[in-house]
Amino acid sequence: MRIYYRDKAAARYKKHLRPLLACIDFESQLPDNPLLEALQWTKDMLAKKKLFSKTSIDKFPKGFISKRLNPYILPLDEEGNQTIKSNRFEVLLYRQIVKQMTKGALHIEESTCHRTFFHELVSPEKQEEILKTLDIPWVKIPCEKQIDSLFKELGTLLIEFDNSLKQGKLKHLKYDDDKQEILWVKPRFPKADDPKKETLYDKLPIVEIADVVRFVHEKTGFLSAFDPLQSRYSKQKLDVDFLTGLVIAQGTGTGNHRMGQTSDLSYEKLESGYSQYLYNLSNFKKALSILGYNTSQLSIAPYCMDDLEFYASVDSQGPKFQKILQKRERRCRLHPFLWLPDLATVL
Repeated sequence: MRIYYRDKAAARYKKHLRPLLACIDFESQLPDNPLLEALQWTKDMLAKKKLFSKTSIDKFPKGFISKRLNPYILPLDEEGNQTIKSNRFEVLLYRQIVKQMTKGALHIEESTCHRTFFHELVSPEKQEEILKTLDIPWVKIPCEKQIDSLFKELGTLLIEFDNSLKQGKLKHLKYDDDKQEILWVKPRFPKADDPKKETLYDKLPIVEIADVVRFVHEKTGFLSAFDPLQSRYSKQKLDVDFLTGLVIAQGTGTGNHRMGQTSDLSYEKLESGYSQYLYNLSNFKKALSILGYNTSQLSIAPYCMDDLEFYASVDSQGPKFQKILQKRERRCRLHPFLWLPDLATVL
């Protein structure tokens, strides 16, 4: 995790963000938002010039701290008593402000850029008066006439679509005479770079891959498929953060050594976890079957069935993977540093 790197930058957080926090009034449309209580408590502490490090843990508001970050913000000491990391508490407070303002759960009343959508709405009592002042044709035209005009427009559009389909102008559609239905055809585009292709990805927000893995696990529970190889000796509960780091290290090609340097997971723990959870082929097949089933239940699944055929091919290639792993074990017994080149052909 990056929380240890933020500990080093805690002084810069305090220097630049404390003056802004003291003069900005945050509000929320959500009832009993725990972040508002934490913000008001922090403002009172800054106004009284009290030190967070010398404040009792019972006085800290802890409602906005998630269970996943609870061990890092509220660790236990050697005697088993709960303590608090004041610097991490304050840094988490600033990060939660950014997240909730992005989602719309937190807003600033006196701002022009960070107000709620509720301010843009008009009350029902003023709707009729405002609609009369606006020059909108469909407001003044009766409903029956609007429906008739829309039906006429729809008829002309259907005729134009039929003519374009018969003339072959629609490259992405074709009509099947046997099934009597219109089929989608993947169009072929030239290889020349088109700047318009990047517009969709520019509009998508940037999300950390760890948050994506946690979100997929919350919806599908696929990480529960990774059972330990020696389940008799492993009595620990499912550690989502550990399995997430293990899957990211192997899936992105980062490796256990690099992941151990950039996270709070040690290299020895990642290596033992790799041999316990990821070396078993049945775990992969079970996780892929869970992902494949949940993906097929999505509303967008009928439009991307070609991509979903990958999950169907996993079961057919299972024995092939198993033979390769057995052959690799036999070869590694004789030559420990010899890797199996045939594995790359299957992947």
